[in-house]
Amino acid sequence: MGFQSLNKLFLDRVEDNLDKPFLWSKINKEWKSITWEETSKKVKEFSSGLKAHGIKPGDRVVIVSENRPEWIISDLAITMIGGITVPAYTTNTEDDHHYILEHSGAKAVITSNNILANRLALATTRTSNLLEVSPTLTTAVPRIFEVIHDRIKIQMKGKNLIIKTIFNRSVKLGLKKMFKKLNFIEIIEYYSYGSLIRNKINNQLGGKLRAFVSGGAALNPDIGNFFLALGIKILQGYGQTESSPLISANRPEKIRIDTVGPAVKGIEAKLGEDGELLVKGDCVMKGYWQDEKTTNETIINGWLHTGDIASIADDGFITITGRKKELIVNSGGDNIAPTRPEGSLTFQETIFQAMVEGDRRPYLVAIIVPEEDKISKLKDKEIYDLISSEVKKANENLSSIEKIRKFIIVRDPFSTDNGLLTPTMKIRRHKIKEMYGEELDDLYGSKA
Repeated sequence: MGFQSLNKLFLDRVEDNLDKPFLWSKINKEWKSITWEETSKKVKEFSSGLKAHGIKPGDRVVIVSENRPEWIISDLAITMIGGITVPAYTTNTEDDHHYILEHSGAKAVITSNNILANRLALATTRTSNLLEVSPTLTTAVPRIFEVIHDRIKIQMKGKNLIIKTIFNRSVKLGLKKMFKKLNFIEIIEYYSYGSLIRNKINNQLGGKLRAFVSGGAALNPDIGNFFLALGIKILQGYGQTESSPLISANRPEKIRIDTVGPAVKGIEAKLGEDGELLVKGDCVMKGYWQDEKTTNETIINGWLHTGDIASIADDGFITITGRKKELIVNSGGDNIAPTRPEGSLTFQETIFQAMVEGDRRPYLVAIIVPEEDKISKLKDKEIYDLISSEVKKANENLSSIEKIRKFIIVRDPFSTDNGLLTPTMKIRRHKIKEMYGEELDDLYGSKA
């Protein structure tokens, strides 16, 4: 018998076993099968989708997934159009994924869940894949935009004075245009060299990008406005697993970067008496599996209690101000959402991560993780002075009760490996407090 490809063998077996079970998976504690014919249909549909997204013969596509039918379907779809499958472990670290992406020159990645996708997204920002893939629409967590923002800033530092001046002027004009009218001279500037800068940045992101979609955590408005000023749209959205998952999103034609946009079609949104966002619609879950108590506490009269504190504008735009359980109540009785001062801190170039604390205290303090590459050659006193200046700048944008009065510096970043970050890259406040509680108490001179 002559040489036959695996795809030919698969299609031949499909013809022989149309209605027979081929792939099995356990769903709700029960084994379910997919027939050979159903699998073939899924493979052909998926391969068509890969083609539509520009995957060509010889292109490498990474698969990061557990053992499941979709892994086989993805592999067959990739090879069906002449692509090359690059398998990767689900247990890989960000560094592992970065090596595989860079070494293989992969044009796309297929993952089985959002947790893996977030880890891959962080690794992707360290490669040139955006330029290679040329996406028109791509999703990411806010940390990705912070990394891209920092990378652009670093690139500008290496440019001559003329390029720096033109770039900074372009950003300034872009910001002004978002909120005010430009005068005649500014209009000429905006559409001349400003346009060249915006096109250059867009080309670095692949050249075809229509918009980024941000979700999974709050996007710092300063980061968002930076991209909008450069003509890069970021559509911040909001949702929860319990809502399947989308609740609201900004629209391309009307972006308010400090909001998560209005509710999507089919969703009703309102505020509870304590400011908690409540939503209702067909997308809301029926309940938690075998947990009637939590279900009854979360869904009341059909309204999903999101656990997020929010405000809703007259035109429906929703602003998330913090988690209900994470609100800091200082000794003066003021409610403070920690995300705002934390966002102001991490916007500074030298600050990588931050967590603020101040419950039942007279003022806020912070745990700060510096950008290691910015401080690696500095002495302790120099590091402290540098971070102090960054905290001072961050405080300029905060109200008096939000200002950071004291801080500690830690060199070990919050991560999933040390248990200080969730798989979706949110900080685990209680774990961080457990680890650094005594140092925080020392900032106040006594225990709470």
